[in-house]
Amino acid sequence: FTGASRWASCESAAPGLVDSGWLHTFRSQQLIDYVNEALKNNRDLRAAYARLLQSRAIARQAGADLLPQVGASVSAESADSDSISRTEQYEAELEIAWEADIWGRIRGQRAAAALDAVAQSALFEFTRLSIAAQVVDTWLVVQGNQLLLNVANSEIRARRSALNDIRERVSAQALLAVDEKWGAAELARAQARQAEALQNLKASVRALEVILGRYPSGTLPTHGSLPGLPPRVPVGLPSELLERRPDVVAADRLVAAAFYRKKAAKAARLPRVVLSTDLMGTSGSIANGVSGSFDGAFDPDNIVWTLAGNLIAPIVFGGRLNEEVKIQTARQREALAVFGATALNAFREVENALNNEKELRHRLAHLAQAETNLADAINLEQQRYQEAEIDAARLDEARIRYYNVMRD
Repeated sequence: FTGASRWASCESAAPGLVDSGWLHTFRSQQLIDYVNEALKNNRDLRAAYARLLQSRAIARQAGADLLPQVGASVSAESADSDSISRTEQYEAELEIAWEADIWGRIRGQRAAAALDAVAQSALFEFTRLSIAAQVVDTWLVVQGNQLLLNVANSEIRARRSALNDIRERVSAQALLAVDEKWGAAELARAQARQAEALQNLKASVRALEVILGRYPSGTLPTHGSLPGLPPRVPVGLPSELLERRPDVVAADRLVAAAFYRKKAAKAARLPRVVLSTDLMGTSGSIANGVSGSFDGAFDPDNIVWTLAGNLIAPIVFGGRLNEEVKIQTARQREALAVFGATALNAFREVENALNNEKELRHRLAHLAQAETNLADAINLEQQRYQEAEIDAARLDEARIRYYNVMRD
């Protein structure tokens, strides 16, 4: 899926993330439409997109400190020199400052902010994939519940037909009245299972409506057909593929950002070199004048006093700056721990998924064989029942086994 909505159209800043073409393996255009609808209406995705925009703006803001900072101000004064003349004076001031990032403090902050933006981009992709997976999972539950309702309906039709046959045989005194009671009881149990299947179907449809943002429309179609199993996962895929998972990418980038923040915190304890100057212009009703130039920025005396002031600052705020280093060191350790937990969880989920797929294929093969054998057995038992070789209880036992397999 491509995420047709404007909330899902953001291009990821983290290259090499997982390919989202897996959705097409289900061969269902309806499912693809549902996923795009959920991406359009989901509020969690909107929040993730807003966080992504914030992180990118913060990254651009952090990089701006490497450029000269310019500020301007304008003031005006007027005075009456006598009853006839009036004097007006205007003053414009331009302030220019630039910090020479000798120790890499600003560059570290900029790199950390950029990595945060990449992490948010990966988390946005992770949210998209999570929503898509949630839609697929709920859609499969809906279709499965519709199939279970179909099985319950088929069982009821079969049991009603069997009960009618039993009643005819009871009337002809070919069976006992107790056989009719047994048949009626099994029909009632089948009707109870039908009611339960219908309840589960409605609940799953409501859950899908909530994800799609349609609730409570109650208009979702249910077909009761499940897609075939996707192709098997090729053997021998490298474990490095897990590094493409968006949550792993995000955790990895946050670790790198934490290292840069620690580096910036250490650099903040060193003196800063800031060059600044003021340009001032004045104008009056009689004379115009201009004062100020860039020359002061490179005056040796100004540089000495600037260095002296910035040398004293780390000493005055030394305790706070040292604690900031400790804070960033702790956050660095936290990011490493989170990355380790995320990576382990990724390996666990992939291993469970591969194992579950293998066991599911085996289970489906066995159930398909059991269904075929039980269908043949019911046909044989039906013939024997028509020929009065077996009683109704034995035929009903075969039906019970068959519908149990269908529900599995």
